[in-house]
Amino acid sequence: MRLRVLSYNIHKCIGGVDRKYDPARIVEVIQKLDCDVVMLQEVDAGVSRSRGDRQVEILGDALGMPHRTWHPNVAVRGGGHYGNAILSRYPVIESTNIDLSVKWKKKRSVLHGVLRVRHEDVDRTVHVFNMHLGLAQYERRIQ
Repeated sequence: MRLRVLSYNIHKCIGGVDRKYDPARIVEVIQKLDCDVVMLQEVDAGVSRSRGDRQVEILGDALGMPHRTWHPNVAVRGGGHYGNAILSRYPVIESTNIDLSVKWKKKRSVLHGVLRVRHEDVDRTVHVFNMHLGLAQYERRIQ
């Protein structure tokens, strides 16, 4: 059995040379890769810069990935949050967020997902870890 897994910092679906908010661009990139599990960082929910969208739902629906989990890490001024998400073709039977925050720095974490993968005659439990670590070298050592 093979699983195709992607880790992708989507930067709140804002990017490209035009710096526009465009979830369809993110969907297009991921669709080309034909992934079974997608681990995303910087996923917005209820934030004005992303029209108040709950991106884990928009992206999961557009990609045909019905199984998903999301955890907010950072509260955004003006309302809403962003955090890490796991989208999957297979059921997410459990998820836990592990706080890796370092004092005086932006909140960071690992989203741990437990998936039930059933494919043909294979039935497995698979653990995935989606992390978004800090930028400073000393911070990453601690994390």
